[in-house]
Amino acid sequence: MSDDREELDQALAEMRGEYAAALPEKLARIESLWRDIAAGAPKDQDLLRVVHSIAGAAGTFGLPGVGAAALQLEEALKSSRDPTLISRAIARLLTVSRTALA
Repeated sequence: MSDDREELDQALAEMRGEYAAALPEKLARIESLWRDIAAGAPKDQDLLRVVHSIAGAAGTFGLPGVGAAALQLEEALKSSRDPTLISRAIARLLTVSRTALA
């Protein structure tokens, strides 16, 4: 029984590591999409989709602060047209994420 638990713990640790390794690319995608929108590109669902995926998964992979910051950004994207508010939420997500990954 303990071998099964150890295997599960190892598999979860590997998944957490893979998620953490992929997170910087997702964060860069968020920054890029927001820069494009701020420069006048039409707002599309890609930004919301990336943010939503982080908000939903980060806590599962041991990064609850990242998930909470992503959820705040998701809510800002859905409810606000204030670019300053959205920029601040993005900056917070980036800061929290980089701290968590350090």
